[in-house]
Parts: sequence; C-alpha cells; structure tokens
Amino acid sequence: MGWTAGFGLEHALTPDWTIKGEYLHYDLGRVSYLTTSSMPIFGANIAYTSNVSVTSVAHFGGDIIRTGLNFKFE
Repeated sequence: MGWTAGFGLEHALTPDWTIKGEYLHYDLGRVSYLTTSSMPIFGANIAYTSNVSVTSVAHFGGDIIRTGLNFKFE
C-alpha cells in the first residue's frame, strides 16, 4: 500500500505546439529486517560466542519530474 501526489502544467506556445511539466512524489512504505547470528570469537586461551543483531530498513519512495513538448496533429 502506498500513495502518490503530484501536479502538472501545460502551456500553448502556438496553436499547434504545447509545452508541459509534471511532478510526482510517491511513497510505497518501508520494510525492516532483523538478522541475528552467533559468531565464535577466539582470544588468548579463550573461546566464546557472541550474538550479533543487525537491523536493515528499506524505504520505497521517490520523486519523478517529467517535461514534454507536444505537437497537435489535426
């Protein structure tokens, strides 16, 4: 689930030519991942296990800018 918001403009340069611009912002949410693992650690005459946890976050969103030049065929 996500959302999009934006706006656009178009302007006539001549009866046959127009120029346009658009902007969109989209946000499709984020996802978090938690990874836990055990790592053996060796030292001077000692060996033990350490637990390591890593959280990764991915955000899915962005911005789009479009421009264009249009010709009307009649």
